[in-house]
Amino acid sequence: MNDPELLQAWATRRDEPAFAEIVRRHLGLVYGSALRQVREPVLAQEVAQAVFLVLADKAGSLGDGVVLSGWLFRTTRFVAARALRAERRRTHHEQQAAAMQRIDLDTPSSSATDRWGEVGPHLDAALAALPATDRNAVLLRFFEKQPLRAVGDRLGVGEEAAKKRVSRAVEKLRAFLAGKGVVLTAAGLLALLTEMPSSAAPAGLADRIADTVGTGSAGPAATELAKGAARDWFTARLLDVAPRFAAALVILMAGGVWWAAPTSSVGDHVAAASTAGTVAPSSAPTSAASTVLPPPAQVGPSRILLNVRSAEDNRPLVAQGMAVFWSPRDATRRTEFITDTNGLIEVAVAGPKPSAVDVWISSPGHVPVTLRWKRHEFVEPVLLHTCRLQRGQTLQGLVQDEAGRPVAEARVQFNSPGMDLGERENIAFRDRFSSVVTDAAGHFRSDQLPALLGSHTMSYTVSHPDFVRGGGDLSSPATLATNHLVVLRRGLTVKGRVVGPDDASVGE
Repeated sequence: MNDPELLQAWATRRDEPAFAEIVRRHLGLVYGSALRQVREPVLAQEVAQAVFLVLADKAGSLGDGVVLSGWLFRTTRFVAARALRAERRRTHHEQQAAAMQRIDLDTPSSSATDRWGEVGPHLDAALAALPATDRNAVLLRFFEKQPLRAVGDRLGVGEEAAKKRVSRAVEKLRAFLAGKGVVLTAAGLLALLTEMPSSAAPAGLADRIADTVGTGSAGPAATELAKGAARDWFTARLLDVAPRFAAALVILMAGGVWWAAPTSSVGDHVAAASTAGTVAPSSAPTSAASTVLPPPAQVGPSRILLNVRSAEDNRPLVAQGMAVFWSPRDATRRTEFITDTNGLIEVAVAGPKPSAVDVWISSPGHVPVTLRWKRHEFVEPVLLHTCRLQRGQTLQGLVQDEAGRPVAEARVQFNSPGMDLGERENIAFRDRFSSVVTDAAGHFRSDQLPALLGSHTMSYTVSHPDFVRGGGDLSSPATLATNHLVVLRRGLTVKGRVVGPDDASVGE
């Protein structure tokens, strides 16, 4: 049977051999992705178990058109992100510092024989940045080892179209990796993906996972991860299909509504599993996800200690930024800051605990980012985070009026390429820190643009009080290498008066 038939057999009649076959087919993809992200074999097994727990609950809601490889990859991203956050909350200060030092080993190697060691740590983030169809094509072709004809059949296109889609997707991956400092030719990346080293799951893991799902005997750590991933999926689906409701959704999340509400996204077999024993090896460390956190009101204020460094050479960066404290009841609070010469800044979370904290960080010559902490994460006096900023790409151009005269003091503002809810950091341009102004000759220049992918297109807007807004699109690396010319049309003057119901003037 194919994947949809196996899922249907499990969803309708709880056919355990059918689900075991699904686990057998896709465990390599899930475990390999988890291992690349969490880098601990025992924790990767726990992540894989949680992924299939989510699949067991959601099997009935997945349509025939869903590419299971892509769905499992995205779910693994959700679960791994939660697992890493839980581990960081669990460890002490020294253990966190040691973990950050181990992550530093991802710095690209200069050895030509260790190319996979450079690509592997960034591969899952690159795949997540692809459009869904491109990502599914890569997963089927290189991770599931499917021939092009089978890839085309699963995507609903012909073999030749599948070949072109895979080639375009590989080129987008290559551009993403170049932005991380990993420079490869398209042919070189294609060869690496084709000969990708196997991340074989431990012997017996597939049988243990299938037995866990069938008997409802998952441990509390994997169960909590599965519940959290189910909530992440719900959030992602709402944002995918209803972007006009995204603002309201963020407010609800920031208000702690989901934290306080009982979890019902994962089915009865997952809820029952929370009281049963774990199938993980006895040497596995206890995850913080199995610990019930106290209600937010019982936890005191926290501080966020940020360490801003360059991703290329790990040197400290002097950066400016802003912290925004969101609250559903009180007025939103803002505070601006500048790091010291060691790249350090402490953001105090004083007063009533906020629903969420957003922190924008910007440093000249580097891509600006935003970071988010939610209410339930303020469980320790100090939250540590090292933010490594990528080297920015340059964009420059000229702003003129219709007569060819330069327009001085025009403001050039950049949008953001999109958000990944599974990541702590996201690229974000804030006008306060990242916009630029044209000089007397009408020239503008920014050195903070990220490497561009087809799925991460950007644009910019040029505004001036005397002119109609203009701008341009940034859809590929080639657009960053172009000198842009923006011609602004002089605007018409509009005058008026704003009044209230009593015909009194309303200011501001």
